[in-house]
Amino acid sequence: MAKMRFVFATGSKQRRQLFAKTGFVAKFIAMNVREKSKGDPRKLVAQNAHAKAIAAQKRFPSCACIGADTLVWQKNGRSRGWKVFGKPKGTKDAKRMLDAFNGKMHFVGTGIAILNGGKCVEFCEISKVYFKTLEEKQILGYIKTNEWKNKAGSYALQGKGRRLISKIKGSRDNVIGLPAKELAKRLRRMQKA
Repeated sequence: MAKMRFVFATGSKQRRQLFAKTGFVAKFIAMNVREKSKGDPRKLVAQNAHAKAIAAQKRFPSCACIGADTLVWQKNGRSRGWKVFGKPKGTKDAKRMLDAFNGKMHFVGTGIAILNGGKCVEFCEISKVYFKTLEEKQILGYIKTNEWKNKAGSYALQGKGRRLISKIKGSRDNVIGLPAKELAKRLRRMQKA
């Protein structure tokens, strides 16, 4: 059986590092895809991941192509909907997000799509993140680090952002941006098929 070649549609340094935990090797390439941000966040991450994998497969049709997308969300008050937090647009937006998480729980979900030939494997991993109750100066101090830039939810668990969090239920790697353990299982299954 020929060894499967993988292309991962990502420009994320964190995703590259987490992918190494899977034991597989991939070519990494950022794909310019317009990400959706309105609607059910569990569906959004799946749709965005799928769009990235499709874009990669158009360029690399003989490879198994992987797309991933991570979003952060909270229950939207008394309504049944969700408030979705993507990447912050600037300092004020980062502050707004961190204030929303302060002393509360939120969800982090990563959607994964793997396309190989005509086959598609998709899944979504969700973790619960509990923020500490923080003082204003702690939030402002974190914002000054600039670590929040280009991070869904405005914090980086793998960096100083870990100090903002009291506990995580679920995959820590998922919160960083890639559920490596589950992805490895899916890739092994796909390779055996």
